[in-house]
Amino acid sequence: MAETDAVVDALPAAGVEVLAGPTYDVITSGAGNGTNYNFSSATFLVLYNDSGTTRIYTIKIEVPSIVSDAGATVVDSTVSVLNGKVHLVPLKNLYAGTDGKVTIECDGAGKVLAYSAAK
Repeated sequence: MAETDAVVDALPAAGVEVLAGPTYDVITSGAGNGTNYNFSSATFLVLYNDSGTTRIYTIKIEVPSIVSDAGATVVDSTVSVLNGKVHLVPLKNLYAGTDGKVTIECDGAGKVLAYSAAK
């Protein structure tokens, strides 16, 4: 399964019940099977794990050629989420690829969505 594009939802003024309320985008296991969201510094990811075991979510970082040509190494950002837990991740400029998208992958079936806190 290839990466898919997903929509960033506007955060409701009253907030949201993140465990039962929203419909999450499901990520299948493995590299290249993630979900893409349009980058905005007002956006944050909601990573939810109900798989029965700890999941490792990876936020991909696109390394500019000037960095790799200099021999520097940049590693992707990873977040471990315990079963039954939710983790919020604010988006940083570093996560935006040249296409303006942020890519999230998971080491197994994972759930993710993105909310914009912009007013």
